[in-house]
Amino acid sequence: MYEELLGNEENTIGTHHPKIMIGKVKTIDDEKINKLIIDLIKLVKNQENHKIVKIMKLIAPEFISNNSEFSSLDN
Repeated sequence: MYEELLGNEENTIGTHHPKIMIGKVKTIDDEKINKLIIDLIKLVKNQENHKIVKIMKLIAPEFISNNSEFSSLDN
């Protein structure tokens, strides 16, 4: 039941208590994230919103743009 609250690429391990779970999170490539953030900062300066949201979704793929102009970027 509580496993569904974590992202798709993450798993949980149960503990002695049914409502306490240990999350096993995916690893993050620091260099890739740093490059994406630098690209994001450049795009913000020029207000390139479509490209901004596209990079944000690469950084946080679990984010869904419900009912917005950016929902076409959702996986």
